[in-house]
Amino acid sequence: MKRKGNKKKASKLVLPRYAYPIFVPIEDWDEASIRYYKGCGVPVARFALPGCGRHYYAILAGRTQAEADALNRQMGNWMRQMARDNARRAEHEVSYDSMAEDGYDAAKEDANPEDILMNLAVIGALYEELARLTEEGRRICRMVADKESECAVAEEMGVKRTTMRDHKKRILAGLADRLGGYR
Repeated sequence: MKRKGNKKKASKLVLPRYAYPIFVPIEDWDEASIRYYKGCGVPVARFALPGCGRHYYAILAGRTQAEADALNRQMGNWMRQMARDNARRAEHEVSYDSMAEDGYDAAKEDANPEDILMNLAVIGALYEELARLTEEGRRICRMVADKESECAVAEEMGVKRTTMRDHKKRILAGLADRLGGYR
């Protein structure tokens, strides 16, 4: 026997009808922003836009289609950049469990955990700074790390050795300035 009265109805997502909607992404854990938008009377909903997973969005009304398209494109680019940064950061995160799996034994080692964490912080900051460099800058850093000759790399890149030396000095000085807090 089937019961007709106890069926659950599927809830439909009801979004406000704006002629030119602008979707402002909100981090899933950011309850303060969600409360702020709702307190200002801005509708907030959790749904998936094309090419994105389910996220919270504040939905604003744009004045023109061009404005809405430009802002939505900018927000999409921002979300993709954050996803790439989070993935890159996750690649370089190290936990005690992963160190133990790789053979680290705190009882046998005389390494100080504070030193290990500080070294990891320096390496993470260095990876972030290297990611901001141009391809030429990263090539010069690889040259320094691999102890290649400036002449060979200058020839490979099609520049003079003195130009290569100047680029190397400028890039290394810039990295030293930006990483100065980790000395």
